[in-house]
Amino acid sequence: MTQIPITEVRYRDKASYDRLREYIFGSRYVSLRPPRGLLPEAVAHFLQTELKPDSSPESFQRTLEALRFYEVQGVASHLRTFLTGSEQNYREVRRAAFIVQALGDGGSPDEARWGSEYLDRFLLRQPPFADLADLLLQTLLTLTPAGGTAAFENRLREEISRSPGSQAGRAMIEIRNNRLPGTLDLMAAKSTISKDAPASRRAALVSIYLGLSDFSEPYMSTWAGLMIRRDAIAGNPLPIYAEFGRAIESSDEPNVIVRAVQAIVYLRGPIEDRWRKQYSSSQPEQFQNFLWDDP
Repeated sequence: MTQIPITEVRYRDKASYDRLREYIFGSRYVSLRPPRGLLPEAVAHFLQTELKPDSSPESFQRTLEALRFYEVQGVASHLRTFLTGSEQNYREVRRAAFIVQALGDGGSPDEARWGSEYLDRFLLRQPPFADLADLLLQTLLTLTPAGGTAAFENRLREEISRSPGSQAGRAMIEIRNNRLPGTLDLMAAKSTISKDAPASRRAALVSIYLGLSDFSEPYMSTWAGLMIRRDAIAGNPLPIYAEFGRAIESSDEPNVIVRAVQAIVYLRGPIEDRWRKQYSSSQPEQFQNFLWDDP
């Protein structure tokens, strides 16, 4: 793949460019946490010029994580052009699912609705459904509040009836009985909270982000971090600092203390001395959180 020129306009330095390239196109053992400290416009330019329709699914998965953190504009629309309606095998459908998730988290409401329709009409109908059911279920959560689960549930019933008693059939039954109900609860919570006013949803979002809620699974925690950051930028961040402060005061869990302190620092809020001491004694180097820039 030909490298694009390194310019001071797009990149702070070549090391920044190389870090992003290694993250997107590196080995499968690269962390899913995108590198911090990059210029958002540099991330957008890189993804729009370097990512290709046949790049690996892992590269699209990391692209999705970079989009979530940097919230760059226009990249989701660009990725949409990679969807052709011809995805059939495991690799192609997996790649497409990450692109559709990007439309949910990084696109407009219209693009999220388009992605939901694409998921229902094309991706759920493909042969690798049984092998990718968990990823496709996660995609439904990412697209919420656009779309619904009717097409997924119909496809699940088809798979169960096609292979009763088989290992694949049992796996589909497990999804139907356990993971689908849990995902429906998460979708309902996400839909409700996203419609609330910032003041009304603040406590719920902080609780989810800190792992204190029944809805604190990995994606929902990241989504809560996104919403908290947006609310802090768009309005008065002081009540958000206070909400994190209350969590620090009422918890002795290292993960909660570290995540809360890091979030306040990331959002440029003040840290009380006793919180700083709690933070330092909680082994913060063990945690890599969403609302945090590496020192």
